[in-house]
Amino acid sequence: LFMETPQATFGTQFWQSIGGSVTRDTTAARDPLGLSSWKCDSGAGNATAYVSKQTSTMGANAGARYSFYLYLADLPSSSVNLLSGVRGSPVAIRVTSAGVLQLWDIVGNSQLGSNGSTLSTGILYRLTLVQKTNASSQISDAKLFFNGTQDIAVTGLTLTNPDYYTWNGWNEAPGANKVLNISH
Repeated sequence: LFMETPQATFGTQFWQSIGGSVTRDTTAARDPLGLSSWKCDSGAGNATAYVSKQTSTMGANAGARYSFYLYLADLPSSSVNLLSGVRGSPVAIRVTSAGVLQLWDIVGNSQLGSNGSTLSTGILYRLTLVQKTNASSQISDAKLFFNGTQDIAVTGLTLTNPDYYTWNGWNEAPGANKVLNISH
């Protein structure tokens, strides 16, 4: 799955939709190459702010990996999804108001596995979601890597693999005036 970074074209043409206030940010500390990232700002109205792209579901005995850089200027006021719907999967990366990473089943509305690392504001992180399907095309394994180290691992799942869009950013309302930056 190719996800466009602002450095590639300085545009948004590879994204199927942009929700809320998403702009190109050239603040060097918010991108690993020091070039630019997508700034997702909830604004005073507590709005979602994300980029999305339609993706196909994973077939039987397949896998998918999605990796991105995240810079939180603010922690959300409540738990929100930062990434969901990768290759049709119901598994989301969620962050709590305390900055704790979680894997979440967005269809069953439940946490998968235990809590992961705690994020702080003002630091650039690399997050990677790895998933695997079984012979019935169900999500069987999900792992979250935090700065290259496995942080959360869940096996033995039997999650339905519906057709979703991939959403990255503030996928849910994070609270008023909350900002995060993402780059791929």
